[in-house]
Amino acid sequence: MGTVPILSREGEIDIMPEHDEEQPQVKATDKKAETPAKVKATDKKAETSAKVEAGEKASDPSPRKGASRVALVFSLIALVIAVAAGAASAFVIYQQVKASKAAPLDINAPAKDATLLHGQWVQANLASGNHYYGRLTYDRSLRAYLLWNAWWANTPTDSKGATTGPTTYSKVGSELYKPLPYMVINPQNLYTWQELPASSSVLQEIKITAGYTDVVEPKAADIKNAKYSAVFLTDQSVLYGTIVRNGTQVGIKNAFVMMRKDASAKADQPITSLNDLQLIPQKDIARGVGDTLWINSSVLVNYVTLSDQSPVVQAIQQQ
Repeated sequence: MGTVPILSREGEIDIMPEHDEEQPQVKATDKKAETPAKVKATDKKAETSAKVEAGEKASDPSPRKGASRVALVFSLIALVIAVAAGAASAFVIYQQVKASKAAPLDINAPAKDATLLHGQWVQANLASGNHYYGRLTYDRSLRAYLLWNAWWANTPTDSKGATTGPTTYSKVGSELYKPLPYMVINPQNLYTWQELPASSSVLQEIKITAGYTDVVEPKAADIKNAKYSAVFLTDQSVLYGTIVRNGTQVGIKNAFVMMRKDASAKADQPITSLNDLQLIPQKDIARGVGDTLWINSSVLVNYVTLSDQSPVVQAIQQQ
C-alpha cells in the first residue's frame, strides 16, 4: 500500500496512508458474510413463530371441537334429568299402586281434587227429573254426593200444567215418610249442579221459610249405620228397607214397596195420607228370591235415611 505526501501548514511533510482500492471489496465481503447471519436469524424467528403458533393451535381447540364438547356436556345433563324424572315417575306410580291396594278404585268417584264442592248452596238436578236445593259435597267414604239442608220446590199447576199459584219451598223431611233432611246421591245420576250465590232469590226465600235451620253436615258413619232408608230409582219407584253394601255395590235388605190400597185410583191423584197406602214385601212380589235386592248403580238415583218417627218405619216393624 503506497503513501501520498501532504504539505502541512508548518511546511512539514506528513505521510498519509493511501486509500486501498480493494477496501470496498472487503466491505462487500463483510456484507455477504452478514447476510447469511441475518438469514439465519430470520429463519430462527420464523421457526420460533411456527412453534408458538403450533403451541397455540395445540392449546386452543378449534371451534368445531369446542362445539362438540359443549354438545356432549348438554347431552349428559339431559340424560341425568331424564333418569331423575323416570325415577320420580316410578315412585309416584308405586305410591298409586300401593294406595290402590289399600282402597279399591271406585270408577264412579271423582278424582281427589276434581270436585269444586265444599258444602256451598247449590241447585242439584237428578236423573229422575227432580230438582233439589241444599249444601252439596262429595263424601269419599260413601262414594257418593251428600246433599244436606235439602229443600224442594212446590209449584201448583192445573191438569194442563199451567201454574196456578206462587212457588213455595218444602224441607226434605216434611214428606209423609219422614226422612232426615239430607240425601245421598249416586254420582252417575247427578246430572248437573249450579251454585246459588248469596244474592239468589231462591236461597233468600228458603231462609225465610218456616222451619228453616242451617243444620250441620251429617256424619257418614251415621248414614252407613242407618237402620231404614228409602231408595229412589230412575223409573220413579221407591224401595224401603235396610241398605247394605259390597264394595261399590248397593243393595237393600228386606225391601218393601208402597202401593195404593185403592187400585182404581188414578196415578196422578195426590196421596194425602199413608192410610191410602200399604207396604208389601218385595220378595212377595218376586217369589222365590232371597232377602237382599241388589241395585244396578245406573238406576240408583239417591236415597234418604228414615227417622225413627217415620210411619213407614213403624209399619215395617209391625210386619
